[in-house]
Amino acid sequence: IGQTAMRLLQAAELPVQLGAGRSTGEMSASMGVARFPRDGDDFDTLLQHADQAMYRAKTMGRGRYAVFQPSLVDDERVAAGGDGELLSALDNHQIQLYYQPVINISTGRAVGAEALMRWQHSQQGVLTPARFIVRAEESGQLQALGRTTLELACAQVAEWRQMGFRTGPVSVNVSTSQFRHADWASDLKNALERHHINGADLAVELSEGALMDDAENTRERVQAMRKLGVKLVIDDFGTGPISLARLGELQPAMIKLDPSFLLKLADDPAAQAMVAGVVGLANSLAIDIVAEGVETEAQRDALARLGCVLQQGYLFAHPEPAMPEPAWPSSQWGSHSLPTTLGATEGDADFALMPLDPSPKVVR
Repeated sequence: IGQTAMRLLQAAELPVQLGAGRSTGEMSASMGVARFPRDGDDFDTLLQHADQAMYRAKTMGRGRYAVFQPSLVDDERVAAGGDGELLSALDNHQIQLYYQPVINISTGRAVGAEALMRWQHSQQGVLTPARFIVRAEESGQLQALGRTTLELACAQVAEWRQMGFRTGPVSVNVSTSQFRHADWASDLKNALERHHINGADLAVELSEGALMDDAENTRERVQAMRKLGVKLVIDDFGTGPISLARLGELQPAMIKLDPSFLLKLADDPAAQAMVAGVVGLANSLAIDIVAEGVETEAQRDALARLGCVLQQGYLFAHPEPAMPEPAWPSSQWGSHSLPTTLGATEGDADFALMPLDPSPKVVR
């Protein structure tokens, strides 16, 4: 079995000529092996076990194979939940959303929030997507997780709207495979209609990679979002393959600067120049820009000086579960004084809820 697997992997890695030119492409594969009858005596069981072995091969570094062992099932559940456990979590409403606000630091007010998935695991406590999202994708349950996230976000927005809270749009992270699914646009439309909320109350966050592949279908899905009034947000901007031409074509409402730009921002001229360049690009295209991962006052102030006044991070609030009212009361950040370079007054330091300003002013 091992020799056969290695021959297949080596064959997959051979360079492939692209078109009529001299360019070549390379690929690799990961392989899982399940054996009959010791690993299962029917097709479905064998396929499930081979899939679990393939997942293990990927976690070991990809480009290799793994043979199914019964211990894989237990190990997987400890690390990320087995297939049945994930399905049970969906059925038992253990998948919840936490919310983290986006702050306009020139006014001290929340202008929106990001919905972040969490699994309330019965033994392991609160799990972030990093612990289970890959397993969900490998087992074919990612679409169900995505629909659950969308439903929960719309339901929460509807509840807040009925209580009179205006939080600005709530953004939902959407995976590449979910965005590519044939039912994506109809799922989005149905969720909005089911909970009686406007498209402007919702935003969809997509990675650069998700928006670069399959240009025609991507264009159709983005147009469908726009018809519903749902805003497009490009997440982790600056680290992916998106081109300037593609950015202009997609015309997102917002881009979120990747947190890696903030690591040396306070004292690194090169990092400052890169952020200033992205801010200038966003301004020229009339795109709002948010800095994610703001954890220190030095980062906040440096971003403000560079013209990035929309910020999100632990400095302002950790993600919190939904409550009868939004999880960012006006007193939560009252101790954080705003940079004097922004002309902030004592009253500006009281964070409060407000409707999203469709064209927030850039402080220079």
